[in-house]
Amino acid sequence: MRRRGLYALVASALVVAMLGSASLAAAKVHRLFEPAPERVPTGLQVDEDEWSVTPSRVTVAADPTGQVNFSIFNRGEDDHDFAVLDAQGQVRKIDLGPGARGDLAAALAPGQNKIWCNLPGHEALGMVGYITVVDQYDAVYAAWEAEIERMLGRAQ
Repeated sequence: MRRRGLYALVASALVVAMLGSASLAAAKVHRLFEPAPERVPTGLQVDEDEWSVTPSRVTVAADPTGQVNFSIFNRGEDDHDFAVLDAQGQVRKIDLGPGARGDLAAALAPGQNKIWCNLPGHEALGMVGYITVVDQYDAVYAAWEAEIERMLGRAQ
């Protein structure tokens, strides 16, 4: 009988200990530094229709080969094309019929870049948009490094 009571007491203590450790695990974990931000995507999707050009995101970075990758879909009922000015000043474009999809990769200059339908009159009707190309290192690590400097007391 005493042995059964001892087992019950030990079992109760184990349950309390497990519940206590579970609540500690659910508590907020403090850390010295925030983790590095996620990498900026190197590609985007672009939808075209009458009369708009809609990028899936407005900030991208070049991939390791220096290219920004576009996946374009013409959701309109008319022919369209997709155009972008590359870093060398050349217009890169792809023609898309109604319902067509295509891919285009182009080396783009950092900063704001215009994307548009280059068919006569389409840009004037609103088929134009803008994306910002950022340096992957700057976009991913600048805020993280600033936080480290602040934590170390070196921020100005």
